Amino acid sequence: MYHLLRGLYDELTRQTEYSILVIGLNDSGKTSFVEHAKEIYTGKPRFASGPTIGQNVVKLPVSNTILQFWDLGGSSSFTSLWDKYYSDAQAVLFFIDGTDEHRLKESWEVFESLKVHQDLQGIPIMVCVTKQDIEGALSASDIEARFTEFSNSTSTPSIPYTTLTERLEAAQLSEDAPDDKRNLVVNLTTTDENSVKGVIDALFVRVQTSPRG
Repeated sequence: MYHLLRGLYDELTRQTEYSILVIGLNDSGKTSFVEHAKEIYTGKPRFASGPTIGQNVVKLPVSNTILQFWDLGGSSSFTSLWDKYYSDAQAVLFFIDGTDEHRLKESWEVFESLKVHQDLQGIPIMVCVTKQDIEGALSASDIEARFTEFSNSTSTPSIPYTTLTERLEAAQLSEDAPDDKRNLVVNLTTTDENSVKGVIDALFVRVQTSPRG
């Protein structure tokens, strides 16, 4: 009887767990964001964030779920391994350093590869533009405009792109692919509590409709 009741209790109290990939070029603010989120949602002290070697795994209790963040290293020696994690992801957080204009095209190229990768079809992707507290940092609208410029310089789109969301949806339509329910957003991200919670809240909503949820 004890084992039956224990099993029933475990089933009733079991929390749904979602795997979130946190990727982006090195020094884009991925680990800093994850560590601040850990402190906010668990009360555990954050570690001083340096370059991530390999992976940093953090679990956050959010509402009735667990969001497990896989913070992957962004150095050139590790980015080639990112796709090994794609098939298990329920969502992707892609970070862009708002102060690193020199590598913006490289970030765009990575984003394009995420958008078309077969293991990420239908998976929610959120783009987070970081370091907005630094003077001269590119904003979300700046990133959208530059990504559109890069796209227009390498292809001839059938309709104009004004936002990353529209670009993603138009690409799916032009390729005659099944309707893709990914909800791509661009967030201006700093590490203050309101900014972190804003990203987590938006992510929480999107993982509920992930095809792997």
